[in-house]
Amino acid sequence: MHYGNPDATSESNGTAVFIGFFDGSEESLNADWELFGQAVYNSAEQLVQLTNTDAHVGGVAALKEGLSLTSWKLEFKGKLDGSYNAVTFYTDVYGGSTSGDSGTTQFSNGYYVMFNDYVDEVRLYERVGGTDTVLNSTTYSLTSGMVYNFTIEFLEGLVRAYVNNELVLNYTISSSSYTYSNFSIEGRSGVDTGIKDLRKVKFRKYTDPEPTTSVGSEEVLSVQIIIYNPENKTYYTTSIEVNVSTYAETSYTCNITNDGNLIGTANETSPNFTTTITNGKGYHNVSVYCVTSGGAESSAIVEYYVDDYEIEAIEYNETVKETSYQNFKEIIRVNWDLVSNITANLIWNGTDKGTAEYSSNLTHIILSKTIVIPLIQENNTEVSFYFQNTISYANGNQEQVDSDTYNQTITFAYWIDSVDSDKDNYIEREDATIYVYVKDLVGNAELSVNVSYMNQTQTTTLSSSAGNLKTYSVTFDTGEANQSQETRNFTAYLTITFQGESRIVNLTGSLNVYKIVLTNCSASSLSQTKALEFFLKDEETDDAINGDIEVNIKTWKTGEITRTYAFSYSGVSQAGVCIYPTWAEYQIDAMLVYEANYYTDRSYYLSTEISQDKKDVYLYLLSQDDSSEVVFKIKDEADNPIEGAIVKILRFYVGENAYKTVAQLKTDYEGKGITYLKANDIYYKYIVEKDGEVLKETNPTLIICPEGYVCPPYYITLKIITTEASVWDKLENIAYSCEFNNETNVLRCTVTDTQNIVKTAYLRVEEKKAISWETVCNVSADSSGSTLVCELGNTTNKLYWYWLGVKLTTDETATLYQDYLNFQSSIFAWGVSGLVIALVIILTMFFIGIWNPSVAIILGTVGTAICWLLGLLPITYAGLVGLVVVAGILIYKLKS
Repeated sequence: MHYGNPDATSESNGTAVFIGFFDGSEESLNADWELFGQAVYNSAEQLVQLTNTDAHVGGVAALKEGLSLTSWKLEFKGKLDGSYNAVTFYTDVYGGSTSGDSGTTQFSNGYYVMFNDYVDEVRLYERVGGTDTVLNSTTYSLTSGMVYNFTIEFLEGLVRAYVNNELVLNYTISSSSYTYSNFSIEGRSGVDTGIKDLRKVKFRKYTDPEPTTSVGSEEVLSVQIIIYNPENKTYYTTSIEVNVSTYAETSYTCNITNDGNLIGTANETSPNFTTTITNGKGYHNVSVYCVTSGGAESSAIVEYYVDDYEIEAIEYNETVKETSYQNFKEIIRVNWDLVSNITANLIWNGTDKGTAEYSSNLTHIILSKTIVIPLIQENNTEVSFYFQNTISYANGNQEQVDSDTYNQTITFAYWIDSVDSDKDNYIEREDATIYVYVKDLVGNAELSVNVSYMNQTQTTTLSSSAGNLKTYSVTFDTGEANQSQETRNFTAYLTITFQGESRIVNLTGSLNVYKIVLTNCSASSLSQTKALEFFLKDEETDDAINGDIEVNIKTWKTGEITRTYAFSYSGVSQAGVCIYPTWAEYQIDAMLVYEANYYTDRSYYLSTEISQDKKDVYLYLLSQDDSSEVVFKIKDEADNPIEGAIVKILRFYVGENAYKTVAQLKTDYEGKGITYLKANDIYYKYIVEKDGEVLKETNPTLIICPEGYVCPPYYITLKIITTEASVWDKLENIAYSCEFNNETNVLRCTVTDTQNIVKTAYLRVEEKKAISWETVCNVSADSSGSTLVCELGNTTNKLYWYWLGVKLTTDETATLYQDYLNFQSSIFAWGVSGLVIALVIILTMFFIGIWNPSVAIILGTVGTAICWLLGLLPITYAGLVGLVVVAGILIYKLKS
């Protein structure tokens, strides 16, 4: 209250008068209230914003001081927008947070009044043990976005709620106690979103009726001025709406000016003023000056700014990958009254990347430019960019304005992630496959990978791609090892090429190469892991004997390098050869020569694979009295010698019912090999192999000197037949059978092929007619085990011929079986007696016409035909016809 003195200051103190007070100032807020959840103080508008625009989120303004009240009154002013405000009063200590989706305060027992503009209701809730119950509700229309004055009166259980001084809820709580210590005002966004605020609060003790006071009439009344528009902000239009409201309880006049220029008036009869004014760019103000009839002055002013454009945002990615496509966007707020157009070029890292793409709407111009990021040499390269704008004004002028400069970080998109090999350890001259794993995060650059190893460089090939990981591979010969074990490095080089620029990165890996080594297994040798163990034995007794063993071994892994080792063992019954490295696997060709006192020397050729899985080799010797020289000759089917054949000689031990290899030799260029065996009374069998293939295995046989030969030496020649039998030779392995069922008159034939040489099996059945044969059945089947069936039907007095054959894989046709089925009736039985009767008939007819040779021939032929018709002669129709033709020729010759 100024009472005519505009310089007078208020002496009122709301925080001192009321239990809880808020007048919009931060001082009053901090004095009495504590904010929780989404509640924030808006210093610019001097209010508490209870919720933001997120749905299902609440904010709370709670009294700091704990009270003990049974009667009180709360008055507050605030805006509803999309949900409700609630006033809570409860006995628990406030928890200082909101309970998730509901947004209500964390208390277990108490009450709250809800002003809900979402469902247009005012409700009274009771909470017991955290569970809410509606005690009373009243339908009342509340408009979202409006500011209301709310009042709640509590008088020992009686609850009254008012909206803009209108009673909307009246309910008495039934409770044993009406003393409450905690109070809060909260806002919650429910289904809709919106901003609720708290502008004024007065909370005090209450009694009904309250004491009254009276104030005398004022001598001077001032004018209340509200300027709704314009607002204190920046406008992007030259057309500014002015909306002013004035009020006083006396007569008054108001002048409304824009930048000091009168644009309108207001008074008690026309308190509101609206118009639209036009302003150019710059700062402006709308001012209202009022004076009452009593001379009281009031004034209000709003300052605002009219701008032509503003760069509101630059949208881009702060961190990008090299070679990727990136978009840069400039969003400009435009005053279309002042600006006709804006164009822009993107200046990126000092280079003009061209004109940005243009689009616009009612309020903005959007300028967008997409560029490709170049290949970089250093990871995390920093670049800068800006938009160079050309502003075209509505008055025809132009201006170049640059945006702020922004920084961008470029990171690598391509690198070698790791290198590896198909295994860690190799034997010398083995092939090693090296893998290079490359990260490709964008996919726009050309990638090539080379690998260097042992002064060699090779280009890899892309072997697989999964996601952003590419796998390149290349194979190297590991080379010869000079030491027993060598660690060798290889280096992968990745060349990235993009738009004429390239970058090379590398990564090094290693592998181990081992030398092919065999040892005699001595304690000082490189390895004691036995691959071979030799046992010297008596062939007759199988007992161990002591002697000397000489070993010469050629060993290799891949064939590119062969190492030869020789070992000598004296006075031993057994000896070994050890392998290095222990995990290796080698091929060997070994010649062993072994001897012992009173025994004939022998040699043993061994060709096998060796590893740490030890192989036992038994070296048998015969006493000098029991051994004889035996010469083996191995030849092919053309009698040519076979060189390099392995002959395994196995002796049959009767007592053990088993064969044991007692000797093993290799043929020379003449196909010849020599050993010493026991002749005449020992069974041996021989197995001939070459290149791992068994060429021949004989049956057990004695070594006997052929008659007319002087032995020893004994000669054994083994011929190797390699020519494969022809398909026709295999026909004997095709099983077949045919069977006729006299009850069902069905002919059934089966063909079983175990050689897979038959494509199709056939059964053809023909019936003899008067002058020809007629096909009754012609069936076929393609399976290796086929059954072919022909149903003959009525067979009475009929003659059939059938043929069973196959079509071979060579498309040739072969006959398996053919025969007759004769069901013709005869007055005489078949057999010898039938032939005798036929002979009698033919001779009788012949001798009847003996008086004339021509007649005799005619009657003899007729007699033959009669015997054929009676079934006494098993001749065919064609044979009978031939006989008649011959008879006719004879008669013709006799007459001539």
